[in-house]
Amino acid sequence: MCFNYVIVPIDAKLSTNEIINIIHESDASAIVFSESFDGMLREEKRALKHLRQYINMDLLAKKDGFHSMPELVNNSRGCTVDALPRLDPKAMAVIIFTSGTLGRAKGVMLSQHNLAANLVAMVSMMMIHPQDRFLSVLPIHHTYECTCGFLCPLYSGASVHYARSLKTVVDDLQQVKATMLLGVPLLFDKMFKRIYHAIK
Repeated sequence: MCFNYVIVPIDAKLSTNEIINIIHESDASAIVFSESFDGMLREEKRALKHLRQYINMDLLAKKDGFHSMPELVNNSRGCTVDALPRLDPKAMAVIIFTSGTLGRAKGVMLSQHNLAANLVAMVSMMMIHPQDRFLSVLPIHHTYECTCGFLCPLYSGASVHYARSLKTVVDDLQQVKATMLLGVPLLFDKMFKRIYHAIK
């Protein structure tokens, strides 16, 4: 996003067809993925005509046209803040694919201004300090978690820690000494029931 590119986060738990559909619908030209998706992307490569760059986060060296993220990072000359392009607040920054009432995922387009307005609104309601520690529990490809649980801590100078699973949230809260936890009613209801059960 710092280079005015459009980001399209994808839920890793989607089926192969749903993932391929999102890549196709978004006209993505590059994809960053973990090793577990390497085989699927190699099989579907011919069908993904717009994809030009495949970047595997776990690959140690470039292999069969797929880039290694560690290799790219290590060989990068870096970029100073002054060298970054000027951002266009009205330019699209992210497309969040969400399933609608008909079941097929539809892309919600958000601009740099949309995201910035959400961040400013959040920090105007709640004081967030650099020493705060967020525990991220919700899926990061969702707008709420991406904006409030990831971008907002970065914007405020705080840190983000990731829960291992929904079953380990209570332990993870204690382990990382979290001061902030974003959730949905179902999450807090489950936590309350577990605490109430333990008290009984």
